[in-house]
Amino acid sequence: MKAVFSRKGYDSEYGGYSSAILPSGDMLSFPIPAPGEVGIAPRRLGFFSRPLAELFRELGHKETDVNHHLDPDLGTFTVDGRRSRCAGVFGQAPAASGHLDNQGVAVGDLFLFFGTFQDARSEN
Repeated sequence: MKAVFSRKGYDSEYGGYSSAILPSGDMLSFPIPAPGEVGIAPRRLGFFSRPLAELFRELGHKETDVNHHLDPDLGTFTVDGRRSRCAGVFGQAPAASGHLDNQGVAVGDLFLFFGTFQDARSEN
């Protein structure tokens, strides 16, 4: 069995921010921007009961109009007001998928997600 460590959320290439720990205590792992790829517009995405585009604006993110893909989709996102149909899955973009294939990663291997988070505070 192989163990794979997979960084999630924004980084210096995508958005330049850590994911957010909201004032409610909820941890928002940002979906991955997918410019030029099939993805979902932030205006269609929600995080629990909050529109993601609204959260992005409040947090000062640059990627408010770029399509995103949910990787991983842990069931905290909604699409058009409904819980994502893919909850509990993750997917890799073509380059990452090819890398996993080249390393012999297969069903039964352990995938560990990690990311950076920082507190977001309300100024209201």
